[in-house]
Amino acid sequence: MKSKLRILAMFLLLSITLVACNKPSNTDGTEIGSKKETGEKQEGAKDKKLVLYSNSFTDDKTTWLEEKTKEAGFDVEIVYIPGGDLLQRLLAEKNDPQADVVIGLDEGGFAKLHEEEMLTEWDPEWKSDIDTELIHGDGYYYPWSEQRIFYYFDENQMDKADAPKSYEELAVEKNDGRYYVPDNLSSSTNQKIVFPILLQNLDENGELGVSDKGWELAKNYYKYGKSVEAESSLAGLQKTMTMVKDGELDYSFYYSGGIIKAEKEFGVKAVPINPEKGIFAMAEQIGVMDHGDDADYTVAKEFAEWWGTPEIQKAWAKDFGVVPANNNAKDAADPRVLELFEQTDRMKVDWKALNEHLDEWVEKLELEIMP
Repeated sequence: MKSKLRILAMFLLLSITLVACNKPSNTDGTEIGSKKETGEKQEGAKDKKLVLYSNSFTDDKTTWLEEKTKEAGFDVEIVYIPGGDLLQRLLAEKNDPQADVVIGLDEGGFAKLHEEEMLTEWDPEWKSDIDTELIHGDGYYYPWSEQRIFYYFDENQMDKADAPKSYEELAVEKNDGRYYVPDNLSSSTNQKIVFPILLQNLDENGELGVSDKGWELAKNYYKYGKSVEAESSLAGLQKTMTMVKDGELDYSFYYSGGIIKAEKEFGVKAVPINPEKGIFAMAEQIGVMDHGDDADYTVAKEFAEWWGTPEIQKAWAKDFGVVPANNNAKDAADPRVLELFEQTDRMKVDWKALNEHLDEWVEKLELEIMP
C-alpha cells in the first residue's frame, strides 16, 4: 500500500511540474497575462497587431495605409467609420473599447473622448515640430493634418475687389441666391462653414451662448443663401463648383484637402474669402485609446509615433494633397494648397464653447433657421 501511495505522489508531482512548464506563453517566452506582457513598454515587441478606427481612410487611402504599415512591420485592422458616426461608435464602446488607435477626428471629437477619460497619455518625439497653437490635447492627442474650410469665388468670373470680405457682407440682399449654403449639418465640413457665424459672436448671456447679432446673421445667411439637392455633402460641393464655373453661383465653399483635385476637374481657379477673424481651420488628430492600467500600449504608441513622423507625413501629403501639421513635412504638400493657406488665416476657435453648444446649435439651426 505504501508503495502504491509513493508512486501516486510521484505521479501527481510530475503532473504539476508538466503543467507549470507548459503554461501558455507569448513568442518571446513570457507568460500570457504576466506583468512583463501587460506592463510597461517592452523593447523588441514582436506582436504588432492593432485595431485602427478612422474616418480618414477609404478606398485608395486604405490600400496605401495597408501597404505602408505592412512595410513597417505592423499588422493593422483598419475599421472605416464615416463622419460623425466615428465618435458615436467610440462613445458607445466606452466600457469595452475595441480600437487601439483612432485617426481622423478633429479637436472637438477628441476633446469629447478626453473628457470621457477614454484616451491614454503619450508623448511623441515629433510634437515639438508642430505649431503650439494647433496642439490642444494636453498630452492625450496630437494633430497630424490641417484642413481649412472657406468660401471662394472663381478668379475667372470675378475681381477680388468685388468679393465680400466677411459673412456680414456675404449675407445681404444683393447676394440673394448667389452663394451656396448647406441644407444639412450632418457633415463636419457643413458645420464648419456655418459655425464661424456663431463662434465670432459668442455671448455668455445670449441664447445658447450666442449674441442676438450672431443669431440674426445666421438667419440672414440662410435667408439669402441657396441650397442644392445632392446625394452627399461632397456631391453638393462638386455640383456647386460647376455652378460657380457656369455663373449660376458667385460663391461656394470647399475644404483645402479636396479643392485642388476639384479645381482641375471642374476648371475653376478658387480665390478664398478670408474674413478679418479668419476661417475655420481644423486639424485631424491621432490618439491612443485607454484599455485600463494593465493594458500593454507598446504597439499602439509605436504606431502613433510612426504615423506622425516626417517621412510618413511627407509621403501622405504627396499622394493625397493635404498639409501636414508637422512643419518638417510641409514642404511635401502641393504648392497650390500651401498658396491657399497663405491666403487664409486660422480663426481662433473656442473649443470649449463649441463642444458645449454644438448639438444645441445644430438643433436650433435645423429646426428654426434653415429653410
